[in-house]
Amino acid sequence: MKFFLNFLKAVLIRVLIFIAIASAVAWFAGWRELIQYVNVLTTVGGLIILFGVVSILGDWKGRANFGYLYGRSAGKKDTLTYANNEINDTLAKYFAFIHYVVIGLSIIAFSIIIDKIFN
Repeated sequence: MKFFLNFLKAVLIRVLIFIAIASAVAWFAGWRELIQYVNVLTTVGGLIILFGVVSILGDWKGRANFGYLYGRSAGKKDTLTYANNEINDTLAKYFAFIHYVVIGLSIIAFSIIIDKIFN
C-alpha cells in the first residue's frame, strides 16, 4: 500500500509540474485562448507518453550486441546474480514506462476536463 501511495504522490507532483510548465509555455507564447491551452496540454501529455515508450525501446541496441551481453555476464558473478540483475533492469524500464504513461494520460485527461468544463 505504501508503494502505491508513493507512486501516486510522485505522479501527482510530476503532473502538476508538467501542467505548470505547459501553462508557462502557453503564456509566454501568447496563446490566451482555451483551445490553445488545451492543445499545449495534450501535446505535452503525448510527448511524455512517447518518452515512456522510448524508455523501453532505447535499450534494444544493448540487447542485440553480443559484446555488451558477454561483458555483463562475464566475471565472477554467477548466473543467478546475472539473471536477477537483468530482471531488475527490465522491471525498472517497464515501471518507468508505466510511470510516464500514467503521467501523460493524466495530463491529457486534465486537458479534456478543462475543455469540457470551460468550453
